[in-house]
Amino acid sequence: MTHQNRTMEQAELLPGGCLYEARTCIEETAVWAAAHGAQWSSWVGTITDEHRPSTELNKGPDYKPLPDWPYDADIPWFTLWEYCWCLDNVRTLYENWRGPGMALLSLGGNACLLDLAFLRLGHSVHLVEQRQPSVTQQFENAEKLGVADRFHASVGRFEDVLPLDHAHLCDCMVSTNVIFLSGERGQRAIADHLHRWITPGGYAVSTFDFLNPNPDRFVDDPIAHFAWRGFKPSGKFHDTGSRHHLYFPDPTRGFYTAGGLVQTRL
Repeated sequence: MTHQNRTMEQAELLPGGCLYEARTCIEETAVWAAAHGAQWSSWVGTITDEHRPSTELNKGPDYKPLPDWPYDADIPWFTLWEYCWCLDNVRTLYENWRGPGMALLSLGGNACLLDLAFLRLGHSVHLVEQRQPSVTQQFENAEKLGVADRFHASVGRFEDVLPLDHAHLCDCMVSTNVIFLSGERGQRAIADHLHRWITPGGYAVSTFDFLNPNPDRFVDDPIAHFAWRGFKPSGKFHDTGSRHHLYFPDPTRGFYTAGGLVQTRL
């Protein structure tokens, strides 16, 4: 049995794995986007090489790329896992996952392939992102891909945007490896105000670092750490025991990993 809330495993992305269908969807999106001249953000969260040299060290010396994955330089397998885990859970939770019609809220999604996948599938995406260049790039992508009428954005920090009233409730929130980085104020804004943006019965689907030794990024109990007003976790969290990220700048503190959590809007 595959646990919905769990830490990552590369094997899930291989043929026959539970995330292989989602992987195929992400790869098809990359081909589609590239054919139209779109540019998506890399796993370090930018559309440039900023932060790439130091962040690459988190891969560790024994990093093994995913077989037959042509975009590893920008999207290594563990970032792909996070995209696919989110997409697969949306597929599981919503019968109309192939669209059209869902409204998705992307927290900190910059100009990522995951949001482009949802747009390609026929859904609308409202991005909350503090980095203006990434927002501008995703607007340009949406124009080139002919989906500009379904892409919207609010530029700012979570604590500045989420307390505001939102005219149209979203069906689902998706976020990959961002929320736990947003600081105390950002995480408090999500905990207190996210429920105002998601329709009752909807979901929040997010990923995060698990057991990152950095004290500002440490999550050891996702259920407690992401306890949000108006939401209930979909079940217990399962740690597979695998570790894939090397802690930098102090490798002696060992490896950590990433995981995902689904929550239901009450």
